Amino acid sequence: MMKKIRMFVCAALAVLILLFIILDIAGGGERTARHGAESADAGKEDTVDVTDAIESEGAEDGEVVVEDTASSSKSSNEDTICDEEYMDVLKKAEKMGLVPDSYYGSDLTQKMTRADFMRLCVVFYEDAAGVAVEPASSTTFTDTTDTYVLKAYSLGLISGYTDETGSRTFDPTGDMDRETAARLFYAACMLALPGEDFTADYSKQFTDHLLISSSCADAVYYLSGKGIMPGYTEYIFGPNNSSIYDYSFTYYGYITYQEGLSILYNAEDILL
Repeated sequence: MMKKIRMFVCAALAVLILLFIILDIAGGGERTARHGAESADAGKEDTVDVTDAIESEGAEDGEVVVEDTASSSKSSNEDTICDEEYMDVLKKAEKMGLVPDSYYGSDLTQKMTRADFMRLCVVFYEDAAGVAVEPASSTTFTDTTDTYVLKAYSLGLISGYTDETGSRTFDPTGDMDRETAARLFYAACMLALPGEDFTADYSKQFTDHLLISSSCADAVYYLSGKGIMPGYTEYIFGPNNSSIYDYSFTYYGYITYQEGLSILYNAEDILL
């Protein structure tokens, strides 16, 4: 009898032990699941906090964090070819709104066309005089309807070339030599600023003075003396390409785009 009782008690204890083991495993799994959920929630809270911190930092003092690349792409000069000595002037001219969109990405060391130089003259006149010039008739020239050329004609800066048939041309894509550029820009300055003293200073003449046409001399010495249109060096102006000297300057005697922009910027900076 006692033997049966002991066997029953042992069996009961075994059942109880097994039950405790099952309950402990179930409870542990629940704790693990609950801990995992809590960790996930904590991760979510950390992410939100970091995002909030970034947004708060970016919004501090009303600053805009996102860079406006669209507005800055136009003003990039990395693709524009320009001699180093003119780069500072180019940047300043850009800030003043003097650089046409077509110049970006271009080679500004190339010779400037006659039509493009007339643009510089007209832009300076309109800025200085504070008036918009009415262009001449589109039929004025047979080889161009460029607005700035027609405005320059209205101002009396140019007259063009008349052939034996009576047709008037301008040669808009032709090259602009330096002394002619000086004469035309000088004329635009005098028209725009009638009260200004435009007396030329001949006290320090260029070594190539005899190569400067008499009709252009006043313009050359006024503009160079003011620092608006300096010579290649302190002694050489390079009025045209007919020099008897062996100068190594690129496009000697002609205006390049970078020089043209420099003339316009210098004039606006010095005279206005």
